[in-house]
Amino acid sequence: MRQERSWNMAAAVLAAAWVVLAGCGDAETADKRGYTKAPLEQPGLIIKPEPTTEMDRLGDPTLPVAEELEVEAEAEATPAPPVQGGRS
Repeated sequence: MRQERSWNMAAAVLAAAWVVLAGCGDAETADKRGYTKAPLEQPGLIIKPEPTTEMDRLGDPTLPVAEELEVEAEAEATPAPPVQGGRS
């Protein structure tokens, strides 16, 4: 039983190693066309930025700073007053 587990573990490690080694590198090819991707020095597609608007020139708005308030703990808990005019 123990020897069977060690064989299963060895097979699993070998399978994992084979998958890792098979995933490394580029696949061989018979393509003779040369470099098929556009070089970065001469891109074919140039994206032009949007024109700057008047709102862009104004920049970010000045936001108010929120004050931190300390809440004072009440000495005794006061119950909420009863609601007047409600149905019973």
